[in-house]
Amino acid sequence: MKNDGKGSSIYRYDLTTGKLISKADLWYSADKYMSSYSAFCGKDLIIVNYSNFCAKITADNKVSVFQMASMGYGIGFSSDGAKLATGSMIDLGFVRDMKTGQDTKIKGAKPNPGFPEYYSNMVFDGKGNLYGRTGAIRIFRVNNESEMTPIEPIY
Repeated sequence: MKNDGKGSSIYRYDLTTGKLISKADLWYSADKYMSSYSAFCGKDLIIVNYSNFCAKITADNKVSVFQMASMGYGIGFSSDGAKLATGSMIDLGFVRDMKTGQDTKIKGAKPNPGFPEYYSNMVFDGKGNLYGRTGAIRIFRVNNESEMTPIEPIY
């Protein structure tokens, strides 16, 4: 995706041949000042960003915008695009089922005492567990039931 903060162009390629499948100019533009993350959920391209001005772009380049249950300080997609996790403050993390649009709050997150703690990097493993790190340099694991195991500091 080419993006100047005012509009964007999206290019779709066949990864096996490298040939251009389609190009479209869109009115939607991801946040030009913050990171944006994208993944395919089926044939739809999902774009999520820090500012929570997210988009679903269909195969025929129709754009619909949506918001997650929290801002995207931390963002993670499952490899199949079926799950999307976002979080801001450590007690405001959610996992979305991309087929149903249902958000499930991550349970059991206990913030560090003192300065506010935020979600940072997140990634799903092949079994659907979510792993990540917080802004306080602690690591966490969230199981398929959206329950967080105790957060551990990285030494």
